[in-house]
Amino acid sequence: MGSGSVAPPTFGDLKGELALIRREGIVRLRLLDLPALTRLARACGEADPDQVVEAPLIEEVIRRGLDELGGGRLGECALLIFGLEPGTRADSPTQLRREAAERWGLSEARFRRDPQELILTQLADALLRRAHQHQQRMAHLNLERRLPTTSRLAVSWLERFEAYYRVWTPITGLAGDLNAYRFTLIEEGRPYDRVPGTDGPGDLGYSQENQAAGYLTTALWHFTCYLVGVQRHLQRFGGMWLLSDARAEQELADAVYRIGWHSPNNERDDSYLRGLYEQAGGELHPFRVLLETDRIGKATEAEWHEWAAQCRCIWRTEAEVEQEPYPTHRHHAGVDRGCQLHAMVAACNDFCALVDDDWKRVADWYRLPAEAVGMVRESGLYEDWGVRS
Repeated sequence: MGSGSVAPPTFGDLKGELALIRREGIVRLRLLDLPALTRLARACGEADPDQVVEAPLIEEVIRRGLDELGGGRLGECALLIFGLEPGTRADSPTQLRREAAERWGLSEARFRRDPQELILTQLADALLRRAHQHQQRMAHLNLERRLPTTSRLAVSWLERFEAYYRVWTPITGLAGDLNAYRFTLIEEGRPYDRVPGTDGPGDLGYSQENQAAGYLTTALWHFTCYLVGVQRHLQRFGGMWLLSDARAEQELADAVYRIGWHSPNNERDDSYLRGLYEQAGGELHPFRVLLETDRIGKATEAEWHEWAAQCRCIWRTEAEVEQEPYPTHRHHAGVDRGCQLHAMVAACNDFCALVDDDWKRVADWYRLPAEAVGMVRESGLYEDWGVRS
């Protein structure tokens, strides 16, 4: 743990104090002795190690923990039993529990035995998780500044970046194939065209459009891998994209959201694709075979192609810039700001740039070259090697 940081309290101490507040009521917070919550406020960075922690700050810490429980029955009843739902602050703890039991759909006795214990446990875990995330963020900054930090936290950061790059990989593939799809359609000279019979009697021919369609179906594969990666990240880290500062974290989470939002899929479509991925064993060829032979798969692929066909953007490859691996409206006048395909590409660019920038801040601490992480552009390789017959 870095200099000046405070270790969080134990789970048992924290849960005990939350139970005490529930019994006494939030209005008596100032009268209670709460060393565990005081320690937690410091461990979360809400107060300096030697700062006096007043009741309003402890209440704010509890509220933030309750926010992490989300909505639904659990979150609503948690707010209620602590008197933090609007209009309930002055109600007695007994009345609050009675109302929470009614909302849960149980008798007060059963609510006290089961859901109330679940709420206290989940809230204590959420608060400890916030403290852990703050420690990781501080460890990241210490790594960047080359200040002391524990090897445990350093390894934890390395594990997180490994997880991020497992999502980074399909995202780069997605952006690359979407870019290749549209670039192939607008490429001059139509180098992929082949008239039927060129390679013998059985040759059905080939076209620029066939080549572009292939890129687009592979882009759907990368999109599916992205969906699987995000779901696994949600299961492993609770969906928390932890970086060196809160603004970068929000931008990264926004980029992930935008990639999905700009697709033509709904949540059921995404679920179908994840299931197809598992059925195919995570391999491209069986995935494409299943996609082409399944009725829903055919419809999903057709909708993906119809979505992409709405793109009418044109850009010059010589105008590409280092700031973005793939063209977007930000640096290319020919790319329409309202194009859904290129909005997805822009979100992919943003995700990769945010992860790469954050990694470069700490890579030398691990004695790993920051330059090892980077994106090879297929357009550059294409220009270097050309189309080989």
